Amino acid sequence: MKRLSIAPRTPDWHAVRAESWTASAAAMLCARENAELLRDAAAKKGVTLDIAPLLKVGLDTFFENTPWSNWAEKVGRIPRFAGNEHTARGHDNEERVLQVFEQEQMFMVEREVTALSSEHPWLLASFDAMAPASSDTSVSAPNGFPVEAKCPAFQSRKKLFDAKKAGGLYISGLPYYWCQVQHQILVAEAPYGWFVAAGVEVNEKTGKEEVVFPVMEKVPRDDAFLKAYVAIAKFYFEEYIDSFIEPPMLPSDHRLLDLLAEKAAFDKAIAEADHDTAVDLYLSALRQEEAAAERRKELEAKVVAAATAMRAEGSDVVLLADRLQVTYSSTKSVSWQKVAKELVKVAGLPEIPPAVLSACENKARESVKVKEVA
Repeated sequence: MKRLSIAPRTPDWHAVRAESWTASAAAMLCARENAELLRDAAAKKGVTLDIAPLLKVGLDTFFENTPWSNWAEKVGRIPRFAGNEHTARGHDNEERVLQVFEQEQMFMVEREVTALSSEHPWLLASFDAMAPASSDTSVSAPNGFPVEAKCPAFQSRKKLFDAKKAGGLYISGLPYYWCQVQHQILVAEAPYGWFVAAGVEVNEKTGKEEVVFPVMEKVPRDDAFLKAYVAIAKFYFEEYIDSFIEPPMLPSDHRLLDLLAEKAAFDKAIAEADHDTAVDLYLSALRQEEAAAERRKELEAKVVAAATAMRAEGSDVVLLADRLQVTYSSTKSVSWQKVAKELVKVAGLPEIPPAVLSACENKARESVKVKEVA
């Protein structure tokens, strides 16, 4: 691989990422609808793409990223993804996770390495870290081993542990990370890469944040996947990104454009104090949301009915089409208001003392409610 002497998140770093194919977008090519679209587009040009190894990853979607939306971001047609609470949490805690990895493995890693593939110079990887080749002399890794550090939310961490319990790798619980690590392994010319994930939670006793439930595993190189991946990535990159040619659009792309146009119209109305237009747009969105919620409720009831008909005695989980899980559980809750009233009776008091109520009051907070006036 060819190392680049550029600092992460600088203008030069963003520039080289804009003109390359990166690991963070690898899973987009493996989502079923996207892979099928590119396979069909390639076939029209006489190019055969084998997408079977990509579909084995099991991704139906990659957060609604598509060939068109990826291209549109790169050429400035739509706003770039600005991040969210999940990406911010990962970035803020990456160093903590890496330090735990170093302590556990007893070797140091090199932080934030950016490199291009020697064989495919349009492939770029921005590694969180690289473990030294000397950390495992039983295999050949001339450039070391990529280390991907993540700090997923609780529900995502649960998927990791569920995957391990099912007999797979932890990372298979979040397959888009697996695609990312395979891309990094390819660029690094390594036989495997490290996947490191952990939570960061506040210790109730000390009040300090701590790394909890760390996961560290070697992700082996999958050459069958990488062969198919390089072929589809090469077609997509050369045909659309490098040539500045617009890819075919999916229905979700048209919905995205409609949403962006609506947002722009709303922002313009607010900025110009055109409250009639702003209110019309708001109420229209409200109606659509209510209709979608009602539709979802109707469909969910039918899904639950179908799952209940399939449910085996004693089972708490039913899986439909290997993609939709219905879980049954029984829960109890405690009403602390009722507890207080019962304790007052036991104490022989006529009512809860005002001083107790005052001590238990929360600080007053202003609330805002938006309501349509008929």
